[in-house]
This record gives sequence, C-alpha cells and structure tokens, in this order.
Amino acid sequence: MQSAFDQQLLSDVLYGEAALIHGLAADDEAVLGMVQQMKSACRPVRQWLVLDVLLSSQESDALQQQGLHPSVVFACKPVVTADGSHASQSVLSGYQRAFQGCIFQTADDELYMLVGRGGRKWISAQALDALKRYVASEPMVEVSRPRKAEAQIKAN
Repeated sequence: MQSAFDQQLLSDVLYGEAALIHGLAADDEAVLGMVQQMKSACRPVRQWLVLDVLLSSQESDALQQQGLHPSVVFACKPVVTADGSHASQSVLSGYQRAFQGCIFQTADDELYMLVGRGGRKWISAQALDALKRYVASEPMVEVSRPRKAEAQIKAN
C-alpha cells in the first residue's frame, strides 16, 4: 500500500503537465519490422514519459563521471515484440546513456524505441523513488533499474 505522500508524488508524475514530444510515428506492425532489422535488442514502448530527475550536484556529478544523464523513461504501454515477449504493465528504465531521435539508451545498454506522442518533465529524486515502488508493486512487471549508478551515488 502506498503512502499518501507517494500517491501525491505519483499523481504529479503521471498526471501533471509535461512538454509534448514526438517519438516514432508508426503502427505496431511497422515498429516490429524495424525492431527485427536492428542489430541490437530494442524495446518499443507507447504512452511514455522522459523524466529528467533533479539530483543534488554531488549525485549529478557521480552520474556524469559514468557518462550518464539523470533521465529515465517511464512507459505505460510496451509494444509486444515479434517473439511475443513484453512487460505486462509499466516499464521504468535505468539512467540515460544516450538519447537520439526516438531511441533512448540506458546505463545497462538497454534500448527503448519511443513510439507515438509522449511527454518530458522534471521530477524530484523522491518522485522517482515513489515511481520505482509503484512499478515494483505491479504484478508481472519488468523493471530495469540503474543498479550500478545508484550504488555509486549512495556510496558517495
């Protein structure tokens, strides 16, 4: 069960104002065809947000030393891949290594293809923690967390 504070943070993240940005404009069939042609595994997602996390300067510096940016992707609707695999609910990525066009690469070298319209907004580190707890509490959820980056931040 979520605390009232977590519920307020989640409400702001999920329903608060965000800048509209566009991902790949394609239907699921075309997206799956593109994914099959890519050399690297890629996870296409719809109904997504790029979340820029407000960190302390010390935490931000620790990420930058690893070549990372304090941004993650939260997606409500993963696209089913050709082999039928997908997360059954929401997906939360690790921290950003690169973001070009509609491809978001994480610290763990996972690739997310952002499909359709999405949003971008700033959130607090506390809001990210609440979002992680929310995603982890969903049944049958696939969660990719910035394990190495988080461990190094906490060690500093």
